[in-house]
Amino acid sequence: MQGSNSPNGSPPHNDFDATEKNSRMQRFLKGVEWLGNLLPHPVILFVWMSVLLLVLSAVMSYFGVSVIDPRPEGASGRSADGMIEVVNLLNGEGLARIVENLVTNFTGFVPLGTVLVALLGVGIAEHSGMISARAARSGHECS
Repeated sequence: MQGSNSPNGSPPHNDFDATEKNSRMQRFLKGVEWLGNLLPHPVILFVWMSVLLLVLSAVMSYFGVSVIDPRPEGASGRSADGMIEVVNLLNGEGLARIVENLVTNFTGFVPLGTVLVALLGVGIAEHSGMISARAARSGHECS
């Protein structure tokens, strides 16, 4: 009889077993972990991307790459021709520009403050053992 309950009153058994679902999830998570472990330390990634940015700025500046500025005419910082040109960051002028605008770029990015405070809080909680204790209290293993 199709769609009827089993003798103990529970719904019919699915072919998709919970252990099979769990093992698929475990395999997926192990794959994600394996890929994550292939990545270098985040500081190294940051340095690589910074070097890539510097090299790309030099190459694109050499070829005169520019894009149309999406800001409306008369907006602050918009050039008269309405184009944004790539600036070579590897020459003396570009390196001076990086150093001169370093603090402004850092403080001008509003979400950065929130992220830094959150990271500081998580770091303190982890170092103090609070996260491990909370995980142990809730029954989860934390390594």
